[in-house]
Amino acid sequence: MSKILFLQNSARELEGLMSISSYISRNGHQSKMLIEGYGNLETTLETYRPDVVGLHVLTKDHDWAKEKCKEIKKLSPGTVTLLGGAHPTHYPRIGLEEGVDGICIGEGEKMTRYILDSIENNEDWKDSNSLYYAQNGVLVKNSLDSWLSAEEIPIPDRSLYRGVEGIRDNADLQIMSSRGCPYTCNFCGNWGIKNLFGSTRVRLKSPENVIKEIKDAKERGKIDTIHFQDDMFGLQEQWLNDFSKMYKAEIENPFYVLLRCDSVTEKLIYTLKDMGCYEVGIGIESGNERIRNEILGKRLKTETILKAAEILKKSGMRFHTFSMFGLPEETLENSFETIDLNIKIQPTVAYTQMFHPYPGTKFFTAETEPHIIGANFDLFSHNFPYTEDTPRIQRLQKLAMMAVEFPSVRPFLQGMIELPLEEGQFEEVAKEFWEKIYHKRLKNKNKHLEN
Repeated sequence: MSKILFLQNSARELEGLMSISSYISRNGHQSKMLIEGYGNLETTLETYRPDVVGLHVLTKDHDWAKEKCKEIKKLSPGTVTLLGGAHPTHYPRIGLEEGVDGICIGEGEKMTRYILDSIENNEDWKDSNSLYYAQNGVLVKNSLDSWLSAEEIPIPDRSLYRGVEGIRDNADLQIMSSRGCPYTCNFCGNWGIKNLFGSTRVRLKSPENVIKEIKDAKERGKIDTIHFQDDMFGLQEQWLNDFSKMYKAEIENPFYVLLRCDSVTEKLIYTLKDMGCYEVGIGIESGNERIRNEILGKRLKTETILKAAEILKKSGMRFHTFSMFGLPEETLENSFETIDLNIKIQPTVAYTQMFHPYPGTKFFTAETEPHIIGANFDLFSHNFPYTEDTPRIQRLQKLAMMAVEFPSVRPFLQGMIELPLEEGQFEEVAKEFWEKIYHKRLKNKNKHLEN
């Protein structure tokens, strides 16, 4: 038996780590979770004595992961340090950093089990598939392993987070009924996955296994609502029909899903509502069709977005939108188009964020990196590319949710983003409006669920 300690820099349950924990347990290996800022790393290393510490790393965690690996090596020199997650997969040079023994490329179940098996048997673990590691200052890249089939994907080990300091009891169950997405939009890490593996390969878990997974979670604690985190829920009609019957008969909890606008039909929304779906999320990304399709590769016409919104509103289904500001080639005028499209379709809430060219997207490659990381952009601190319009677009993004919620504000936006306020003052004003909208949305959601 070998032991792995998972270390992450956010206090939330991650299905990928729970899946790895479940997968390695089949060979008798043990796992434990530690949340940065809560448990004590030195004490945990001394008492648990893991063979491997696996760090989950997002791009924002780049510097944190580097420092943690050095700290682990100082406290426990013989412990293997592995990095996994989207960032190491798409930015593998982090594997050259001091204290990093290896990085996982893509899914981690097979690689982690192989390494733990090898350690248990006193064998070399560095020949594992999907592993990159540093040797004499050069990154050695082993062959990439095949993905797990739908049947091989285990039921996540939710006990991994039970009783872990920093994790609050949450009555909203986060779950995935599939892995992968058939689309490769330029702004998504799926674009990088296709370039690495040759395809994105969608795998739908069987309806029976998804129901079993939900029941397993409900046995462990109170569940009020279920959030399906699939990139796109219900991709196959027959799968959805089968799952719908089982869900209504055995689960009944209200749930939330993500959809593409071009998948929204009256039949689909009726089926989801009949099952108990209370809200869906749709991505419109930009109000400008050229930017949305030619730059972002979304392949989604504005008329399709309008039609989807019409169907959702007609059905009485709550829905929210996702949009980005500060996109490549976007002007301030284009940013206003994004607000105007959201106002036109009137979602329950309009979520927005500033664009960030993460590794793994078409906007961050070996060719574009020198132009992205410059004096005005720090990849690892969540800044974004800077143009002449950026300061005003940033301000507009902070006001977007308010403008969609209260369209009467729209004529005043231009003047508001020109206000002679320091950024801290402007953010405080925007934050106050946002909090009012958030609490209103939460109140409306609870009222909707009660009905």
